[in-house]
Amino acid sequence: MRLTLEELFDGFEVAADIKKISLVFAGSAGGWLCFMLFVWLGGLMKNDIALALFSLVGYAINFVFCAIALSSSNRMVYKELTTGEKLTLKDGFEFTKKNIGSVVLSPVVILLVIALALAMEFLLFMFGRFELGAVIISLLTAPAIMLNTLLLACAVFGSILTLAIISVDESGIIVTAGKIYKIARQASIPFIMYMSLALILGIAATAIIAFIFILAATITVLLFGTASQIFINLSAMDIPSLSLPLQAATLISVISIYLLAGLVFSYPAVLLQSFATSVYLKIKELVK
Repeated sequence: MRLTLEELFDGFEVAADIKKISLVFAGSAGGWLCFMLFVWLGGLMKNDIALALFSLVGYAINFVFCAIALSSSNRMVYKELTTGEKLTLKDGFEFTKKNIGSVVLSPVVILLVIALALAMEFLLFMFGRFELGAVIISLLTAPAIMLNTLLLACAVFGSILTLAIISVDESGIIVTAGKIYKIARQASIPFIMYMSLALILGIAATAIIAFIFILAATITVLLFGTASQIFINLSAMDIPSLSLPLQAATLISVISIYLLAGLVFSYPAVLLQSFATSVYLKIKELVK
């Protein structure tokens, strides 16, 4: 049960798919636009409570958009890693539709359980306000540290592995949360070891890709601005302004750069899914 470098490199190849990258970008962009729309609508109410409620609804919609996109792409990643089958976007959405409850609620349930455990721990520690209680509670310091370590491991592992587990096992909410707990309790070291190696490679690759993109975008802007004499025209004006056609050209260029940047920086999300799925497939036998 070892995750080889070849398998990690397969993850790079599987993640470098314009369909998956576009899906993740579209989901995150759509969710963000919905969130901003609801924040704007809440601001029109000129009421702090209304703004908070609208913002909360917008955040929930944003979360659902992102969860659907990431779940669909994760299923596509899993199938390609294991069988070589390249699913269509429709196949990915069909899977997410079938498992929508688990996809949306599993992360929420995991966080709620962790929050509940911490709240109960806080209530218990309140007995430390009494002198005798403080002495008794102090005996729980070491167990509390071990419990909080487990809870933090569940939070970190859950944020990385939840959708991978659902994509592989098509598990429900309780089963998914239970597997996160089992991994944190029984397979923490293998998971951390494999993910650390994967993240080192992934961060290095992402940094190189980002550097190349930023350099290419800078060169393009400089060439466009110099050749079209936009920079010269702006520098010759006391108050910089552009004609309507040049404003349109500049706007199109900026939008193009933002769209490409969104696609480029969506790649690490798909790559993380690929790594998480590969690692889960390796440690799955430990948590049966």
